[in-house]
Amino acid sequence: MIPDLDRVADIIREVAEHELVPKFITLDEAEIDEKNPGDFVTTVDLSMEKALGAALTALLPGSLVVGEEAVHEDRNRLSLLEGEAPVWVLDPLDGTANFTFGLPIVAVIVALVMKGETVAGWIYDPLSSRMAMASKGDGTYIDGRRMKVVRPKEDRALNGSIYGRSVRFSSAYREIWGGGRGRFGSNQELSVARADSVAAVIGDALSDPGRIEVLGAGEDDPVADNASPEGRAANRRVEVLIRREEARAQ
Repeated sequence: MIPDLDRVADIIREVAEHELVPKFITLDEAEIDEKNPGDFVTTVDLSMEKALGAALTALLPGSLVVGEEAVHEDRNRLSLLEGEAPVWVLDPLDGTANFTFGLPIVAVIVALVMKGETVAGWIYDPLSSRMAMASKGDGTYIDGRRMKVVRPKEDRALNGSIYGRSVRFSSAYREIWGGGRGRFGSNQELSVARADSVAAVIGDALSDPGRIEVLGAGEDDPVADNASPEGRAANRRVEVLIRREEARAQ
């Protein structure tokens, strides 16, 4: 049985208010570490995962936890998703790099998996106090308001940027991604190649692929200090930009 969605949302809010919010902007350098170059983990990630896991398993006796940081230490924990017991899947601080830089673009992500199927999920922005949640067969809500699917606009209305590791299943992405950095000599080269592959996939869906531009500073032309982990991560940032289509003369 799925627990009350609002009670889970309250737990997420309470834990974030206690463990995460007080550390925003006040995080000490000693509280920041790297799992891999440019892949940050902080004391907040760890304390959030511990506190959320304890509260959620108490709410649903017999349930288990698969958390991002625990899986980093022991990937065998992923096998819990194949068992009979309900499993809470946690990303205790999505956007750790943003958090360490003092950028208010972070979230707490929780999902409930039962017998291999995701049956409910919550995404919480602890800095704006917005909560999105959904459960199987009951739709999606943001701050109590039910969301609706709307008809897509024409691609000429698109205007924005994309940053992340999406489009993992495109052939262009798989060719580049392979088994890691592959033929690329640095993480920066891989980041640019990833962005190029995303741009290629999006370009196929646009009437004018020339509206897409890939921007990245790179460690050869740094915007931050390459000597620090934070600087190296900032210098590897790559963005895919989509320019608004110019109005055509009638």
